[in-house]
Amino acid sequence: MDHKSSFFVARKGVEDGYVFIFHIMPAPEGEGFSRTNYHLMVSVENNGQPLTHLKLYSDVKHPDGSYQAKAPMMIMGNWYMTNYNLSHEQGRHWITVSFELSGKTYSSGLYYPERIVR
Repeated sequence: MDHKSSFFVARKGVEDGYVFIFHIMPAPEGEGFSRTNYHLMVSVENNGQPLTHLKLYSDVKHPDGSYQAKAPMMIMGNWYMTNYNLSHEQGRHWITVSFELSGKTYSSGLYYPERIVR
């Protein structure tokens, strides 16, 4: 995996018109991160507008079976962000993001790296 140039973006729609936009990229060196850390950035939109008033949570199941439990993400502008170690060279990580609004839970997930379908 080329840690210097690799990044990933995916858009996932869920019910009631909510859209999750996932952006995963290596954390830059020199900010207290190592090349094993990745920024998970997520934007949630409804009717094309970013929602910044949510309490967003994320968790990751790694290829080796280990699990990083659900944790709140911090808000940065229109994006929610957290860091994960996604440096495993073999296998894919299952990343889940969720929020609750008006008593209903919304969630979406994806594999990183995502399988390319041709």
